[in-house]
Amino acid sequence: MKDALMSSAIETLRTISLRCVECSTLYPGMEAGWKPRYRCDCGGVLDVELAPPTGAKGLRQLFDERASVPPTWPVNTGNILPDHSGVWRYRELILPVPGQYIVSRPEGNTGLYPVGTENCGAGRIGHRHIGSYAGLDHLFLKHEGENPTGSFKDRGMTVGVTMASLLGAQAVAC
Repeated sequence: MKDALMSSAIETLRTISLRCVECSTLYPGMEAGWKPRYRCDCGGVLDVELAPPTGAKGLRQLFDERASVPPTWPVNTGNILPDHSGVWRYRELILPVPGQYIVSRPEGNTGLYPVGTENCGAGRIGHRHIGSYAGLDHLFLKHEGENPTGSFKDRGMTVGVTMASLLGAQAVAC
């Protein structure tokens, strides 16, 4: 079973390419005898490119279905955890790996709070000033402090740590 999952993850990683932001050189993400590549031969930084997902029309429905199932506790197996993550629910567009390989706490799904001049409830005069300052009647802000470590960085790190794990990293430091 584990070998089949790893084979599936490797096939997924083969859909990833790396493109230099300076000279546009394209490198395969994974190939036989693959070694990590961090920079282009010209010294430029590499950006990740994913092959466009197939069946894009059905993705919105899939994402909505994942969000509609109430989470259970503890959330710890298979695709259940990724389906409730504000990041991994959209894995086909981020890093399409099998749910069993995803490393998550779960990140995302932070609250949206009204701060516009018209959509703020009574008693939130201070919040209303944000909407006034921005010149917006209907404004919402995400509260990234609700992430596991209290930082917006959790969203990116779940993808980075998952990729590091897939590549065989024994430790990750940031």
